[in-house]
Amino acid sequence: MDTSIAGEFSYLDLSKKIVGKLKSVIITWKVRAQSRKHLAEMDSRLLNDIGLTEADRSQEVIKPFWQE
Repeated sequence: MDTSIAGEFSYLDLSKKIVGKLKSVIITWKVRAQSRKHLAEMDSRLLNDIGLTEADRSQEVIKPFWQE
């Protein structure tokens, strides 16, 4: 096991990268969930304005937050 200062910085850098990636994934999931919630609440006029049908909306809002 490397106990040098350089080794410690490597672990610290790796930890920061992992935490950063995890934070990014969680933010992405939250945005998807919020977007799908807003989409579910739109009336047909708004759906038409953005070029979606009721079927498009139904297909999107049933997806779990982790699915793209």
